[in-house]
Amino acid sequence: MTLIYDSKRSRNEAATHVFIVAVDHYPSISEAFPGALSLSSCCASAKQFYEWIKAEFRNSQAPLATIRMLLSPNGEHQTIDTPVDKATRETFFNDAIAWAQDLSGNRDSLGVFLFSGHGFGLGFDRRVLALSDIGQSQFAPLQGAVSFENLFAGLAPSIRFPNMARQQYFFLDAGVGNVRVPDYLERNASHIFAVPDLTEADDRVAPIFSAAAPGGGQAWARPQQTTLFIEALMNCLTGVGSELSRDPSSGTSDWVVTARSLAVGLESESQRLRTEHPVVRFSANGLLGNSTLHELTAPPRVPVQVDISSRHEHKVQLKLTNLSSGAETRFLRQADTGPMEILVEAGIYQLEAEANGTPIPGTSRTMFLYPPMTVVRL
Repeated sequence: MTLIYDSKRSRNEAATHVFIVAVDHYPSISEAFPGALSLSSCCASAKQFYEWIKAEFRNSQAPLATIRMLLSPNGEHQTIDTPVDKATRETFFNDAIAWAQDLSGNRDSLGVFLFSGHGFGLGFDRRVLALSDIGQSQFAPLQGAVSFENLFAGLAPSIRFPNMARQQYFFLDAGVGNVRVPDYLERNASHIFAVPDLTEADDRVAPIFSAAAPGGGQAWARPQQTTLFIEALMNCLTGVGSELSRDPSSGTSDWVVTARSLAVGLESESQRLRTEHPVVRFSANGLLGNSTLHELTAPPRVPVQVDISSRHEHKVQLKLTNLSSGAETRFLRQADTGPMEILVEAGIYQLEAEANGTPIPGTSRTMFLYPPMTVVRL
């Protein structure tokens, strides 16, 4: 068991509990899925997420209490200073049970699960996450794969666990490429929880954000750098996936990352990445609802694309005045080089534009610049 952060907060208090699993090293995966190989970017990407959680995560209603982490890097290099266990079926089982126990103490707690590694679809609604020891047993090659559906269903509230956390965020940085395996092998995928029959409504907010679209999508990475999904996720958590708080009286900050804003932000990031990687398709499903994951300490920075009419062929200068602070920012386009892309703090602005020193008629306007991106046409 690898508990790498513990605030010693009582399980009965509302708190956030995080479980991170990343696998690059798959020594026997081809025994279960011929052609599958080890990876190179998952552990480094998970490290980025861990460092953000530890240093930047903020939720006043459910403060950070625990972080559990399992890593199987491809080689001897360990990606964080604290020693952690390898991501195998046994270690996953132990940490998942402990994580679920922490989540079961208070219905206002919040759970965060991130997996980065190989994933496969075994047919409709059957998704497995591959751990490092998948394929090691010739008699049971899929025992090193975990049924995600079992993990998700096992964390639902029930008569046995009425106080199970009602906010649970799942980030799956893995593919769902469909593979055909015999039924007896499919049933061999590891189940972690004994899932009770639902005797009461599943009232969780439990979104599932995935690097791959359902029905056979793949996850993608920059080799030996970061995965595209976690690159996009980090951009969302630091502002692209934020929105104005709908309940500022609750004590949260003005800008928050919610289940809804994350879905919008990840779709925007997916579109951005598709200009370079046309195959990228993120998805959001599960139990979406109204829930705050993270509170920003300052307004986010917003990418703004300014489309300038072809009739303004020469120098164009934009002046943006923040109506809250009065701060002015100027941007200059020297020639007709296509849309201008600028980055500004989210807020309400007065926009004015000049071409060759002369105000452009009809371009002065007041506008709200907000995440994930704003497009302005002049």
